[in-house]
Amino acid sequence: MDQADIVIVGAGIVGATLAWNLRDSGLDVTVIDRAEPGSATTTWTFAWMNASSKVRRGYVPEYVELSVNGSRESYQLGLDIPGNWLHATGNLELVPADGAAQLEADVRRLVGLGYAAQFLGYDQLVLHHPELDVDEGTVAAWFPTEGWIDGPALVDDIVHRLAGSNVRFRTGEVVGFDHESSPAGSTGVRLSSGEQIRAGRVVLTAGAWTADLAALAGVTVPMVARTEASVPGLVVRATAPAGGLRHQVLGSGFVVRPHRSGEVLLSGEGHGLELTTGTPAEAVSRGAAALLTLAGKTVPALRGSEVIAAGVGLRPLPDDGVSIVGPGPAVPAVYVAVTHSGVSLAPILGKLIARELLSGRPEEALEPFRLTRFR
Repeated sequence: MDQADIVIVGAGIVGATLAWNLRDSGLDVTVIDRAEPGSATTTWTFAWMNASSKVRRGYVPEYVELSVNGSRESYQLGLDIPGNWLHATGNLELVPADGAAQLEADVRRLVGLGYAAQFLGYDQLVLHHPELDVDEGTVAAWFPTEGWIDGPALVDDIVHRLAGSNVRFRTGEVVGFDHESSPAGSTGVRLSSGEQIRAGRVVLTAGAWTADLAALAGVTVPMVARTEASVPGLVVRATAPAGGLRHQVLGSGFVVRPHRSGEVLLSGEGHGLELTTGTPAEAVSRGAAALLTLAGKTVPALRGSEVIAAGVGLRPLPDDGVSIVGPGPAVPAVYVAVTHSGVSLAPILGKLIARELLSGRPEEALEPFRLTRFR
């Protein structure tokens, strides 16, 4: 039987940033995933680094604050891990005239939190963004510090930087846990290969599959089922327009941003598709074409773009939409970290969870996100 002080199950962006913050801790850390690090949800996600959407969608203040701090921590992580993964392009959100008052109020709230935001009335919008085709009365909010994180690039960078350290990454599928056969306060992790790893703590960072793994450990994690319509999302890579795309544009039914060289990335809800991981490729392609056409009505430069690839991403969505972070109440050796907006929150969650695991003391910033709130 292999041994580790901490086993992290799930090598996406949340698991990788946690591993990064556990470097040089003196503990043996194993990160295990059934596929290559960063190749699941982290690959097929829009990867929008932001806090503005949390205010716009009416999330609780604690979640908004966590997201604001997450954006700040992303920049700090960019200093710690310099590379071509953090892209602060800015985000322009477009809203019809009947939503102007709410948008302006949301911008004021964000500014009050120290978040960079600016409200643009219709005249300002058309003056500063003549490249867009908007209806009369449309208003906008400009968020200059928002952008996108290249999750697979960041995860790959972390894996390479941690090579030879106290953290090791390995491939394997977790199929069970053995609390009874382990010392008090620890657990055993069983793999499909028949191998076992004895660990002092197990941290589940497996995205949309976290609830399934937690159930094997006797921990209930209330999450929206992967079959529900709110979980899958359409992600589309397309050719960039001539001259590229300067910044992200969030409009009605679509969002588009610069991507890797020569590409843009779009996302939307499905545009007539019933999305699942099993949606036929030809149907996904039709949805991708419809999404690109929709975006092109507002961003005319996209009208000459072509779809390169399209896929379905699965949002790890807790039942109340808010992050779940902390130990299982009945099985404290199993720690859960699952959240929508994982790209935005991974830098701050990785730091706070590591601090909590290493000190043995609860982090105040994580208290609102415990599993016990579902009792």
